[in-house]
Amino acid sequence: MCTACNNWLDIQPSDRIAEDRVFSQVSGFWGALNGVYTELLSSNLYGGFLTVQGVEVMAQRYNVSQNQETFYNLSQYAFTQEQVKLRLESYWNEAYKQILECNNILENAEKKITILLEKNGDFEEKPFDTNNE
Repeated sequence: MCTACNNWLDIQPSDRIAEDRVFSQVSGFWGALNGVYTELLSSNLYGGFLTVQGVEVMAQRYNVSQNQETFYNLSQYAFTQEQVKLRLESYWNEAYKQILECNNILENAEKKITILLEKNGDFEEKPFDTNNE
């Protein structure tokens, strides 16, 4: 048995914060939620495709030239074209990542409800209603 090797497997990545540390304070929940809103502004979601790009192209609100092959195929509802499939897949992947993050926030909120119900600094009201009324 190699007992000296056990500790090196427990190293936390330097570019990530452990989930337990993030959700140990109300500010961690707000930070995680802010991260979701920030990502929703990406060009794959509401900062582009779901507002002024793909959705509008599919609604045929733009005259798209054939030079813009992916958007042209999208405007023609050619969803089986490889470029369109890849583009749509990237949009869905990004959206599901944000749904996963929201689920993670909610899961941690259930686990750490006492942290969320404490009065912390400027936080005057309870952020979540546990009575489901």
